[in-house]
Amino acid sequence: MTSGLPRSWETIGVGHMVVFHESPDDGWWEGIVIKREGDLLTLRLRDFPKQGTFVRHINTVALVNPGLA
Repeated sequence: MTSGLPRSWETIGVGHMVVFHESPDDGWWEGIVIKREGDLLTLRLRDFPKQGTFVRHINTVALVNPGLA
């Protein structure tokens, strides 16, 4: 199990990796949560951290399977 992968949307927190949609042309990207305020997540791209930040509602991100408990 990877500690940076949340097991549910409710447990998403700073440092966790999620997948988020950028646009129909750019697709889905791995993002690291850098801030959570209620149901809003501020993310940075995992592989391009200097690209800026993105704000997404928690219901619009996908979880990565963390493996067996």
